[in-house]
Amino acid sequence: MLAEALTAKFRIEHTHPALQGHFPDNPIVPAVLLVGFVAETLVRAGKQLRGLPRMKFLRPVRAAECIEVKVRQLQSATGAIEVEIDGELVAKGEWLS
Repeated sequence: MLAEALTAKFRIEHTHPALQGHFPDNPIVPAVLLVGFVAETLVRAGKQLRGLPRMKFLRPVRAAECIEVKVRQLQSATGAIEVEIDGELVAKGEWLS
């Protein structure tokens, strides 16, 4: 039986190539990397990300912040996403598999 939720942690260091020029002296993690973390978390649950019907980014994610990705409703083809940093919600949305 598949779990109802899965949480995974990620961190992007200042040296990551995606941060070069995004933005100088104030590196912000591109949203595409955050979506990649959602996809990776779903893969760990045996799912494949096929779409994000809704995704809202509530604040920028900075280099070296510990990102916690939570995916829910894993027993269905759609579910909820929450991305937190130290308990603060920084992105939320829905996934489609």
